[in-house]
Amino acid sequence: QKLFVPYIRRVGHAIANSRSTKQLTLGRGVSESRVTVIHPGTDLPAVPGDGAIADFRNTFAIPFDRVLIFVGRLTRRK
Repeated sequence: QKLFVPYIRRVGHAIANSRSTKQLTLGRGVSESRVTVIHPGTDLPAVPGDGAIADFRNTFAIPFDRVLIFVGRLTRRK
């Protein structure tokens, strides 16, 4: 958390995989307008073709050139 939390506070936009994870993110100081929930199992093209990435960015309103994807937890688990 010491490494991750300062970065998540500075991101342009965060994508959470559940409402619960969104709430954890909000609790770490990220404003609600900068967090979107995309649930696991969201349908994506099997192989991105021409325009698929742009369509995905438009669908989920991701206007940023660079995107950091993090798959993990904000808290320690056994």
